[in-house]
Amino acid sequence: LSEKTVIELGTPTRTVATTCRDAASMRVTVPSSPFDTQTSRALVASQAGRPVPGSVQLYRGDTTLQAGPLGADGTRTFGGLLCDAYGGVGLFSLAFSERFDEVLLVESSESACRDAVRNLAECAAVIEQANMDNWESAEADVVIADPARQGLGKHGAAAVIDTGAPTVILVSCDPVAGARDARLLVNAGYTIGEVEVLDIFPETHHVEVVAAFSR
Repeated sequence: LSEKTVIELGTPTRTVATTCRDAASMRVTVPSSPFDTQTSRALVASQAGRPVPGSVQLYRGDTTLQAGPLGADGTRTFGGLLCDAYGGVGLFSLAFSERFDEVLLVESSESACRDAVRNLAECAAVIEQANMDNWESAEADVVIADPARQGLGKHGAAAVIDTGAPTVILVSCDPVAGARDARLLVNAGYTIGEVEVLDIFPETHHVEVVAAFSR
């Protein structure tokens, strides 16, 4: 793959286990991608399927993390475009693809993009190999951003903000970096909603923080 490669894949399918409730049983290709990062995403994705308060249940127009039968405005809306920023091998894209018309995965790692091509072959997905710090933002309805430990930073946050997405879900593996990123999003007009801390690495100091933002 070149420095900036865009790959368009398939058409939507209902035969692949792509709903949140199936996330824990997803089978994905990760052999050439960083194991610790992809393991974190897999665990967060599996947590997203739990039918308990705080679960990440994404629908267009739902700006909270609560997994209820109705969204914030009383309805659930399918469709639109999901931007999976720092998307890795496509775990979040696969988990939520059935709820959107199209998924755009942005990832800087060539090996992860290659794995994403296989994992999302049956989804309506576009995979773009690009660094989020200098990515030319595309319009999106929802953004899931799962950056590395250092967080979004100013440039990554700007790229997310420039999508114009009314809903942003930020996954932070460092709470301090997550707090800095939250301030950048709030300064851009977003309101922070529900926040959940996931202790997916028991008996270590590592936690994942999942926060919902809307504007």
